[in-house]
Amino acid sequence: MHIKNALRKMLITRWTNMTLEGFAELLNPKIRGWVNSYTKYSKYETYLVFYYLKTIILSWVKNKYIIIGKAKMYDKYRAIQHAAPDLFYNWRKGILT
Repeated sequence: MHIKNALRKMLITRWTNMTLEGFAELLNPKIRGWVNSYTKYSKYETYLVFYYLKTIILSWVKNKYIIIGKAKMYDKYRAIQHAAPDLFYNWRKGILT
């Protein structure tokens, strides 16, 4: 899928020196466009794209904070979402996979 390739190129999980805010600045214009165009016609595929975005962010969180274990990784992800609920455009719109 074209969108997944764009996400993979923009959000490299090994770039732990970059902040999540930096990734959000890069991704938010694209996410806004995807939400505005794809949610009208194919909500299921849009959900799949944002689920994939979540998995990439989870991998980045795991690498950035050197977390071992899925439960701790999900806890950190939820803490980030709670601390900055408007960081990513899809989070602002309530599309939280």
